[in-house]
Amino acid sequence: MALVGAIQTMVPTDPKWSAARISAEDADKFTGRSVTLVGQAVGVDNGTATFQCLVSGKEFVVLRVQADQMTNINEIQCRVEATGNLVMETIVNLNDDFNAAAYKQLVTLIMGHHRSLFFVDA
Repeated sequence: MALVGAIQTMVPTDPKWSAARISAEDADKFTGRSVTLVGQAVGVDNGTATFQCLVSGKEFVVLRVQADQMTNINEIQCRVEATGNLVMETIVNLNDDFNAAAYKQLVTLIMGHHRSLFFVDA
């Protein structure tokens, strides 16, 4: 029992650490919560950026992103405010040699077969 308590205290409780890593097609299931997506930059216009999800291929739009914050491939943590309305919290620029195939497999496993390990509402 003591070990379980020790493990629980090591888990970060800061919301920035608790953003579900998902595919763009699952974003609407997380309204009111933070999520993490990885996408290839498609374009940016007046603070609104369009990315193509590396997992599903679906394009998604994120608000409050500036062109100088993006590179070709980005990890975007955002809050799902409403259906189709993602607001950026943080962005991390990834290298062009990012292994998209391995990432896709990881997210597919998280959202599919092993969902109960990562989500309370599984």
